Amino acid sequence: MLALFSIFLQADAQTSRESSGIASGTWGGEHIVLEVSERGAEAEFDCAHGQVTQPMMLDKHGDFDVAGTFTREHGRAPCAGTRT
Repeated sequence: MLALFSIFLQADAQTSRESSGIASGTWGGEHIVLEVSERGAEAEFDCAHGQVTQPMMLDKHGDFDVAGTFTREHGRAPCAGTRT
């Protein structure tokens, strides 16, 4: 999941002059919504969800490395990329 976060945010990571963290707010893409706050992030996928419970600080290259959780789910509709 974190690799997906990294790919997802790499092009759009924004920082302020006072902070070197991922900009707070709602990030989105096909099949994912990511809510980032100064305390971490929550991700919602079509058939899964995840959570990062620590600030997502950027290094000098604009990358981050944080631990998080990833929980698979099954909803009413088939998950993208799975067979029914």
